[in-house]
Order: sequence, then C-alpha cells, then structure tokens
Amino acid sequence: GLLKFMHGGEYHMYNPDVVGALQILIAEVRASGARDGTVNLDQLPNTARVMPTTPPAQSGLGKLPTIKAPTSESRDERAERRADRRRGLLPPDAVITFPDEHNLGVIGLATILAKSSNVGMAKLALQLEPQQIWNTLNRFGFGQVTNGGFPGESAGVFSNYSHWRAISIATLSHGYGISVTPLQLAQAYAAIGALGVRRPVSMLRVEAPPASERILDRNVCRELLGLLENVTTQEGATGVRARIQGYRVAGKTGTAWKSSNGTYSKDRYTSVFAGVVPASNPRLAAVVVIDEPTAGKYMGGDVSAPVFSAVLGGALRLMGVAPDDMSAPLAPLSTAQTVARR
Repeated sequence: GLLKFMHGGEYHMYNPDVVGALQILIAEVRASGARDGTVNLDQLPNTARVMPTTPPAQSGLGKLPTIKAPTSESRDERAERRADRRRGLLPPDAVITFPDEHNLGVIGLATILAKSSNVGMAKLALQLEPQQIWNTLNRFGFGQVTNGGFPGESAGVFSNYSHWRAISIATLSHGYGISVTPLQLAQAYAAIGALGVRRPVSMLRVEAPPASERILDRNVCRELLGLLENVTTQEGATGVRARIQGYRVAGKTGTAWKSSNGTYSKDRYTSVFAGVVPASNPRLAAVVVIDEPTAGKYMGGDVSAPVFSAVLGGALRLMGVAPDDMSAPLAPLSTAQTVARR
C-alpha cells in the first residue's frame, strides 16, 4: 500500500494497510516542517527464513563492532578471494582500508553500512566491474516502471554503464546519479527479503502466487540481511531509531541533497529509511520518504526511521506476526509509536 501526505493538509491514500499510519506520517511531516512524506509498504509471502547472525567481535572504538579479515589463508583461498572481488562477490568479512574525514579506524562491510560511510562505499564500488553493478541494479528494476498499475508511474533515471566514469561509480555508490521511486525501492527491498526473488508489484490483493524471477543468490541475500540488521543494532549506527520492540529490523538510512537548477542544493534534502521486518523471516518491506525537512533534523535516521518503526510495528501487530527478538527489555513508547497504538 502507499500513503502520501503533502504539507498544507492534502493527502492521498492508496490501499493503506495500516490503521493509524497516515496519522504517524502527518505528525512527522508537520514536526519536521517537510513538504510531504510517503510510505510504501509491500507484503512478502511467508516463505523466507533467515537465521540469526553471529555478533561480530567488539573493537576498542567505543565498543563498535568490527569484522576482521581472516588471518591465515592458503594460496588457493587468496586466489579465490581475488576472483570473487572481480565478480563483485566481496565477502562480508572483507576489510577495506581507506582515508576518511570521519575516523572510524579499521572497519568491515558491516560498519561501512551501519555508519553510512560514503568513502567506504565508493572504495568498494570502484573495485567492481561497471557492467556487473549495472546488471545487478537493472535486475532489481531500477530504470524501469514496476507495472503495478500506479497512475503516472515514473521509470526513474538510471543511465547505462557505458556512460559511466570513475566519479560516476563513486557517487552512484552512495545514491547520486540515479533516481528511483519509493515504489521501485520497496520492490527491491522486498526482493532482498524474499531471499533474491523479485515479484511484480500490485495495488490490489493478489489471490494466486504471481510470476517471479530470481535476481540474487539466496546466500548473498542472507548475508546482506545480516549486514542491514547491523544498521539498526550496532551502537552508534544511523538506523537505530528504526528498531521495533520485539522484532529484528534490517534496513538502511539515506539522506540526499536535492537537485536544483543543474546542481545540488546544500539546504534541501530527501530523507529515507527502507527495510524489511522481521529480519529473521521478512513479511513486510517498506520505504519511508520525508521530503525537504526544515525543522533542524534532516537525516534519514532522524526523521524517516521513527516513522518506519511506528508504521511497521503497528502492521506487524495487526497481522499477528510473532516477535523474533525477545532479548531487549520493553522501552518507553516514542510519540510516533504512541500514535500507532491509538
């Protein structure tokens, strides 16, 4: 389903799945002084199963987890690791060394995502083949309409890799040089939650299983879900406000300058949180977009993640989805979550 609220009172509702979701979205749009906000929600078949990941070892950097590279590898293992890197199969235990204005020390993929390191993502992307990057994102449906029946749907903007330069790859790695709709992004996260199976989007209830295609390996998706879960659990990570009491959340924050007159504005932002829940057996994928927040806070983890938490928490309770994380004690409800309970 899709909910959209525009500042000033106008709102649109397309097949909303969550009671109270519109009130939550309106409250955040008004509180952040944004132009509008959108929540895209996609329900997944109850077929995937992701086992809990083993917590990485703690480093001395303020107890931030870090993943260390293997200390002993055979010659064949090193050759295979180099071959994997050429194919774009960088393992989760890889460590990339790079200079960054934010000194995070030696970090692995999990912390690059959890701390939203643009430099780290650029370094990783530049090690991959441009065609492999393009093929992967193309399989997710970027640059194509979803054919979900939404009127006036845009295909977004995603240029062919033949036009890319090194700077294009570096900026693409953290969200620039590409334009996607919330619906496309929700469909992509739904595919990750379904362990690599991409299904068509529908605004109407579908009785029979829709046609689907495999776009990613199941094991790759399991590893990716584990990395995305760190974004909401690692101390100091950008997505901790997306946590849902009793449920494991896998997702990613996003904050981008908006394009204006051929350049990027330094004071107008699009703030995003996208993810799936429960992380152990994803049933829902959702994308929350807050457009041009102006009340001081503008990071996706500050303005979009709490809406994700409140809306998806309410949806899981309404669906009767069993909790998959009973380790944390009950925490006081945030304002947005209080709205969700009403």
